[in-house]
Amino acid sequence: MVTENDVKDIYLQKVDLLLSGLRITQKFLDTIKQYSDVEWQRGRKGGAGPAGGRYFLFKNGSVVNAGLWGSQSEQSHLLLEDVRGYSTINPSNLIVTVRNSKINQIFEVELIPTPEKYNSGENLSGTVNKQIALVHGTTCLASTIVQKCRYWGEKKACAFCGIEFSLDDKTTIEKKSSEQLLHAISGATAQGLCDHMTLTMGTLSLEDKGAEKYIEIVLSIKKQYPNLPIHIQIEPFEDISKLMELKKAGVDTIGIHLEIPNDLLREKNCPGKFETPRSAYEEFWKKSVDIFGRTQVSTFILVGFGEPLEELIEYCDKLIEIGVVPNVMPVRHIVGTNLDYHPISYDDLVLLYDSIAFSFLKHNMDPRTNKAGCIRCMGCSAIIDAFDYHKNAHHNN
Repeated sequence: MVTENDVKDIYLQKVDLLLSGLRITQKFLDTIKQYSDVEWQRGRKGGAGPAGGRYFLFKNGSVVNAGLWGSQSEQSHLLLEDVRGYSTINPSNLIVTVRNSKINQIFEVELIPTPEKYNSGENLSGTVNKQIALVHGTTCLASTIVQKCRYWGEKKACAFCGIEFSLDDKTTIEKKSSEQLLHAISGATAQGLCDHMTLTMGTLSLEDKGAEKYIEIVLSIKKQYPNLPIHIQIEPFEDISKLMELKKAGVDTIGIHLEIPNDLLREKNCPGKFETPRSAYEEFWKKSVDIFGRTQVSTFILVGFGEPLEELIEYCDKLIEIGVVPNVMPVRHIVGTNLDYHPISYDDLVLLYDSIAFSFLKHNMDPRTNKAGCIRCMGCSAIIDAFDYHKNAHHNN
């Protein structure tokens, strides 16, 4: 049974894990070797999405992707310390212990195993499934359908982005076909690893930013899997009619990612995306909410650039007021990037998440109603954990 205190503890532990990552101890490495059926990996270094980490499960079902690479994890006060054995609730998961060395406190999480059977399954054109789509969290299948971005070629890439690194190490391919994606979905669903899907891509040198490509692929997927919720991620484009075409094709949720609200920091860290003004994002969000509905439109808000806290709180409230879910997460330094990192403090991050939860309640928005993608996965942000805690506390008061 999960108590209200458990919900609060898990929320705060998750915030710490997202911000600090995990330092791996020798004791953990020695202990996990005793489990010969477990292949211990620290996660991928590059690519789109939550690179540099592994997924862990809390007892209330919340998932966290904790960083295991780079200086953040190497200096973390959270130590991945020991293995307690297999979970009785999720028998394929190992129960591992995390020690908070600041307060000498230990808590348990479950290590979600790397889905090797799915990953190594043969796909089409000489590929394997993990080159086409990866399992995020427990049941979100995610694919970068075009693993290139125009801003990389123009030397205007976002400072935190590692999308093309996985091409360099050949862990993926540049373009994924509908047929390859369908093959991957078949393999994942057969193993209970896919009940919603995320499709993303780098920004393309096209007026529609890749909308037609999404329409083509989503139509193909929905023809075979009509009940599979699909999330896409795209930059604003001018032809608003394409939004309705995306909806009709079967897109359930849409992510339009500003990343950094502060214009000075955005210009510095996202020089290519900065060419699209913030006002264009705001207009595009409103149009998208009209078509996809409240809570079905989201935007990444990354923190860790030295941004003013009050400015973030005010902007997230503005997003929620218009029906957009701000998927707030601490930026992670991916090995090989030139990120100028200014970590937000733990107390400020908790305050930011608290304020977002209060804003959800004030505007009568429940982020759990989001149908597909990063919000539903929950692995990279604590917005839903904060919402659950404050909603329960508000109800009990």
